[in-house]
Amino acid sequence: MITGLVLALAILQMEAPGPTHSLESGHMPELTVHPFTSFAELSSIREEMDALNLGARRPCPFATFEYLQTLVAHDEYARPDDQMLFLAVREGSRLVGYLPLRRRRERVLGVECRRIGMLADHDTDRPGLVARAEDEARCCEAVFRHLLTQDRNWTFLELLFQDAESGLDRLPTMASGRFHVRRFENMPNTTAPLPFRSLKEYYKALGSSHRRNVASRGRKLLQAGRVEVVASCDPRARRALLDLFLDVERRSWKEAAQAGIRRHPKRMAFYRELCEPGQPLALGFDIVLLDGLPVAASIAGSFEGTWYSLEVAFDEAYDDVGPGTLLWLMTFGSAIQAGARAYNLGGNYAYYKSRWGGVVTPTAAIQVYRVPSIHWLKARGGELRRRLLGSETASENFNPERRKVAGATDEGKPEADKAGPRPVREVEREEARRVLHDLEVAGVPLVRVAGPELEAILPFQTKT
Repeated sequence: MITGLVLALAILQMEAPGPTHSLESGHMPELTVHPFTSFAELSSIREEMDALNLGARRPCPFATFEYLQTLVAHDEYARPDDQMLFLAVREGSRLVGYLPLRRRRERVLGVECRRIGMLADHDTDRPGLVARAEDEARCCEAVFRHLLTQDRNWTFLELLFQDAESGLDRLPTMASGRFHVRRFENMPNTTAPLPFRSLKEYYKALGSSHRRNVASRGRKLLQAGRVEVVASCDPRARRALLDLFLDVERRSWKEAAQAGIRRHPKRMAFYRELCEPGQPLALGFDIVLLDGLPVAASIAGSFEGTWYSLEVAFDEAYDDVGPGTLLWLMTFGSAIQAGARAYNLGGNYAYYKSRWGGVVTPTAAIQVYRVPSIHWLKARGGELRRRLLGSETASENFNPERRKVAGATDEGKPEADKAGPRPVREVEREEARRVLHDLEVAGVPLVRVAGPELEAILPFQTKT
């Protein structure tokens, strides 16, 4: 008890980080904020939402009505008492902005509290306020004013993955005695611009060391057997190709790490729903087969001229011949052939994605605490501990999840010698043959390249 009082006193006396603030009175009577708490209510403005999203500074598939509804319906991290808090900003009768949030109860230091966060806080890209560029700043000010002065039903507000262009990164000034604000570095986004006319032109733009690595691993795979690449964006192929992807994922490091689609039934249902017509993300699949066995596979989605990398997996038993490297190269080829302007590679592992031409965009988590509150007390306690004990942050140029499950020492490569015989995999090989045959018999178009045709497409010398 005495220790807790001493800690609280130290927190109250500790110098606050950053400048003090006072909430300014704005003059925007023309903007009003309307909260929605269910998709049934929200359906009345879905067409307005999606039209506004298309006119925004950065149109985003993850901010559409259909995607948000699908994600929330199959959210493995959801809690029974979560409540949507969708803030719609109107100028008269016109929708000019919206911010999809979620209200959640949680216990902090034994006390029940309420926090507000993003409605889509995973399987998304830099979620934020959707508005046209000319309206974004004033819409952000309107939603902050609503949250800070009208909605009292929270003590902690967290806005994840905000980049420097986000209007939510520019908070209005606030009274230091009422709110405490802090920022933390968050997971960056990596997006590769695609101003290229061909795969070979793209390949030439990569760094020389990465080109050598891609060529070396590509030749090694070609020498291991008959390599075939299969690709399709046809809606009729999605369910079947998703099943092939899941089979590859089952044989990957992601299975042991519980890091893939198969980790939870709700996540599998989420991806099956994304395969259905009417979804904003048009899913496409790329699969690399070695002697008929799928050894690497990826899922991407296209939206308004941008491709979004969603999932990648490869058979761990074939890691030594690098099927994942050829897969990455061929997915870029698919995007370029489809006329994509950019390939959004998502978050995590920016060190690797930047080698493929990705531009890394840092993001921050914006946190606002009501003062006084239990959330605020806990946050200030954490700040005090970091000041007294220090904190270390180090960038990791490897995949820590894979390293953990593989017992790796360098870039996720296992310590054990992999020169022994590979698993037979005849059942998986036959299933892939059947799936691809059935799709072709049904008249579903597939891109299938192998042998001399594949070697002609590849942007490097295939013979040493």
